[in-house]
Amino acid sequence: AYNGAVYTFGGVTIPGRQDSVTSMLYQFDMIPDTPGTPQDDSLSSLISTIPVIGASTSSGIPPPRSDHSAVLSGKYMLIFGGKNSSGGAMKDLWALDLPTRTWERLPDLVYPSKGDLSRYSHTATICPNAAIDKSDLMLVFSGTDGTQIHSDLWAYSVGERRWIFFQVSGKPQGRIDAAMYCSQGGQTWLFGGRTEDQVFNDLWTLN
Repeated sequence: AYNGAVYTFGGVTIPGRQDSVTSMLYQFDMIPDTPGTPQDDSLSSLISTIPVIGASTSSGIPPPRSDHSAVLSGKYMLIFGGKNSSGGAMKDLWALDLPTRTWERLPDLVYPSKGDLSRYSHTATICPNAAIDKSDLMLVFSGTDGTQIHSDLWAYSVGERRWIFFQVSGKPQGRIDAAMYCSQGGQTWLFGGRTEDQVFNDLWTLN
C-alpha cells in the first residue's frame, strides 16, 4: 500500500484467455469514510482507473502482461517479467513513480552469461535497506519461461540500478506461485508454490 491505497497492474480480463491481458493500472482506496458523509459500501466506489504517462517516448508504458510480480520500494512500484499476450515469458523491469503517475523502463541485465531473466509466475519481494549496498533490493526467485522452471535467485539494486546474481547452496527446488517476504532485518522467507505435478508446503529462510 502507498498513501492509503493499493495498486494493481495488468492481468487477464477474461479468465483462461491469455490474449485478454491488459496494461491497465487500478487504485483501491483504503482511506476511511469521512464522518458525516454518506457511506457507499460497494467495492466499485473504491476502485478507480489511473491515467499514467511514460517518462519518455523511449520508455512509454509497460506492455500488457499477466503472472508478473509487483513490489513497492519507497514511492515506486516495480513491475518485473510476466507472460505476454501470446504466452511468452518477459524479462523487462519497470518503475512507476506513484506521486507523478509516470512509468520508466529500468536497465536490463548486463551479464547475460549469468542466465536468462525471462520468466513468469516467479516470486519477488523487497528487502529494505539491504546491507549489500544500503539500498532496497528486489529479490526474485524461480518462476518459469514456459519450458522449464528456474531455481535461481536474483536481486535488483534499486539504488544502483543493477542486477545481482546470487550463488546459494542448499536452495529450494524450483517452483511457481510461491510466496516470499523479507523482514526489516534482511531475513527472507519463502513458502509453498508448485510445479506441474507437485504442490509444496515447505518453509525456507535465507539470511
